This record gives sequence, C-alpha cells and structure tokens, in this order.
Amino acid sequence: MQQFEDLDDPLKGIQQKYTDKLSVADWLTRKLVSNQGNKRLPFLNWFGLKESFSYELVEKLIRMSKVSSGSTFLDPFSGTGTSIFAAANYGMNAIGIELLPFGQFLYDTRLAAFSVDMGKLKKEINNALHYVKNTDKHSDDFNFRHLTITQGAFPQSTEIDMSKYLEYVSTIRDARVKQLLNFACFSILEQISFTSKDGQYLRWDKRAGRKRAGDYQKKNIRTFLEAISDALENIYSTINGSRALSGNWSESSNRIKIITGSALENLPKMPPGSVDLVISSPPYLNRYDYTRTYALELAFLGTDDVKLKEYRQQLLSCTVENRSKDSWLRNLYGSLGRIDAYNTARETFEHNQALQSILIKLKGLLDSGELNNDGIYRMVFNYFFEHSFIIHEMARILRQGGKIFYVNDNVRYSGISIPVDLILSDFAESSGLTVNKIFYLKRGKGNSSQQMGSYGKDELRKCIYFWEKP
Repeated sequence: MQQFEDLDDPLKGIQQKYTDKLSVADWLTRKLVSNQGNKRLPFLNWFGLKESFSYELVEKLIRMSKVSSGSTFLDPFSGTGTSIFAAANYGMNAIGIELLPFGQFLYDTRLAAFSVDMGKLKKEINNALHYVKNTDKHSDDFNFRHLTITQGAFPQSTEIDMSKYLEYVSTIRDARVKQLLNFACFSILEQISFTSKDGQYLRWDKRAGRKRAGDYQKKNIRTFLEAISDALENIYSTINGSRALSGNWSESSNRIKIITGSALENLPKMPPGSVDLVISSPPYLNRYDYTRTYALELAFLGTDDVKLKEYRQQLLSCTVENRSKDSWLRNLYGSLGRIDAYNTARETFEHNQALQSILIKLKGLLDSGELNNDGIYRMVFNYFFEHSFIIHEMARILRQGGKIFYVNDNVRYSGISIPVDLILSDFAESSGLTVNKIFYLKRGKGNSSQQMGSYGKDELRKCIYFWEKP
C-alpha cells in the first residue's frame, strides 16, 4: 500500500490536535458502558439491549454535567430507554428518539407496572398459565407472525404453547395487565428459540435444520412454560417488591416524551436552543444489524418484511447493506427550508482531511479487491456522512452552556484503524462545540483474530466524548 504513505499526515495531525483532550478515565469500566450494570435494577432488568449502557453511567454523567433538575434532556438513540428514565428520575424533562418500536413498547410496559392492580395481575398470571397447560386446541389467529428470517425459530411445541398463551392474553380486559403479560412473552423469545444474538446476526442452533447453522448448539433451549413462568414471577415480584419506588418512577414517567422515528429525521425538526444535556450511544461503526439480531422481538411487535427493510435503511448507517441517504437528506432539509444547514453538514464531512484520507485508503482496497466485504467502504462513508448531520443538529438544539456525552467505539477494517472519536470530535468542533475531553477505558478493545493475523495488534479506544456549547 505504498501509494498511501503520503496520506498519513492528516491522521497524525488530528491525533496531535486532540492529544491533550484524550484522558484515561479510571472511573470508566466495561460494566458502566454496557447493559451488565442494569441486570440487578428493578424494571430495567426485565429486558435490555445488550448493546446499551448502564443506568449508573447516566447518573454519573448527569452529575458531571452539573445541570439542574427541570432542565431538558435528550437521547437521540434512546433504545430501551435507560437514559431517559435516569434523567426523568433526576427531575429532568426527558426526550428519547428511537427508530425501532422497542422504545414505546418498553415505556408503556413500565407505565403499566407502576399502576397495575396486583390482585388482577396475579389472577391473570395464574389463569394464563392454567390455560396453556390445560387447553388442547388453539386458534391459528394467534400463531407467531414470523418474518422471513425468523421462520423455524421455535420448536413446534413452543409455537403451540405460545399461541395458546397469546390467545388467552387477548381476552384480558385490563390494559395494564395485558401489557405486562404480552411483555413477558416478548422478553423470553431468545430463550425459547433456536437463535442466539451474536452481534452482526442471529446465530442458529443446528437443530433448527437451517443450512448455515453449522455445528453451533445452544446450552439450553427452554420450554415455553418454563420460561414464561419465570418471566411472570420476576415481573410480579419486582413490582410487588418495588411499590415504594413505583410512585417515584410513575411521577418521573410524566416527564418523558418518546419520539418514534429516526434521529436524522427528527432532530432537524426540534427548536434551536431547546436542550440542556444530551447523553447517548449511537450505533457503532461495527456492522451490527439490529434489525437482524432483534428480528424475533420486532416480529412480535408486528413488524413485517417490508417494514423490516425500511428500518434497516433508516438506521444510522452501520452495516454493509445501508444505502446512501444523501438525496433523502437533501429533500428533508429542502422541505424544512434549511438547505444551508444541509450544505454546511456536507461540507464538514467533505473537508475533514483525516476522514478523507481513510476513505481514500479504503477505496484503494476496494478497487484492488482487498476488502473482505465490498460494502465496508460505503458503510464507513455513510456512517460519517450521516453523523455530520447528527452532530450539527445536536449543536443547533443545544442551549448555550449545554453539554453532550457521546459513547462510542473506534474500529478497524482491513488493517486500517479508524479514530471515530477524533473524527466525530472534529465534526463537533466544526459545528461550534468545544471538545472538553475524550474519556477512554484504560484497556482498549482488541482486534479480531483475522485482523491480528493479517495486520498485527492495534488496541482500539472505547470512549465517551464530552462536548460543550460555549
């Protein structure tokens, strides 16, 4: 790759520019920046995206921000809602934007938990389990509505029992109880299936009979009755044991607003200077396709094949299948009378020399057939192109003195290490923000065995960027 040696300077330059901003954070642990920390917290431990961060981290960052209660909080990639619930409990007015329907569904479930009649809940739990155990016939109207990619995900006996359970739940009149019993089924789908979530895709157990399952075999595929009984017991005992907390949580919920849709579409519509604090973790540039890994849950919530493809393309580009959103963004900003803002964000992307040097390297590898997937160049291009718009919009809607904490990983493709933290921080500076710190874990992220074997080791930073609007 001799022809690229003269392009190293922009990368060295951006590294030097932000050297004094890079700070090893002893307080930052992998438990804080993952969902592990939520596994013992009431309500939050019922279901969590494996890729999300902890409630404790949000609390810590809120304290670091020194914002006051009554301020406005935003998470433009709010996922299951950990951040917005933490902010609302702190007394902030919290806004969450989430493309996938998990956000609203989990919000509705927590609301139901805070005010459900425990006697009715207990009665219907018992009735539902009795119905599954003692009913022979079931209606096909309540069969699991599979996506093409989820066909065959459950043993036949599991499909039958789940259908009977959902048939009974449909008869429950109390909306709160119905919400909680539906959620219980939603929360166990992976446990009772032939699938496991494995980053970029669903991994299939060989017993499912799929051609590409290989030799993988799950340690335990639970029966429907076993899994649903445990889930319902956990839900009941959590609510019953947290009644002293539920009043506060219920009050906090009144300060939450969920916007279902993409951040790219909804941020430009928000008023300028309307937000005091942003804490978020966007999709990483790691090829993870959430529409595949969470396909069972999306199917449960009524997503069909057409909608699934729409979600995949609306997500912030982080997979090799994402197509360019340039024309769509131009039309969006044009319709809002903000074409100058579109041009500004585009110019920030185009004029970032460090990024462009990386894209030239990747394009060279693409043209020479050395990329292990032809879509990697397009993915990296689109990820940063779209992020320029995200960052400019966050800067626009932030009040003077407002702060942003952004959790993300650096990545490596075909031996090319991409300093996502430095490039996005450079975007932030171009949009008028001050880069205060780029906190990173003492021990970085390792490389795949393939990367190590071909290109050697290059430890990658896992970071939290701290930006502020002066």
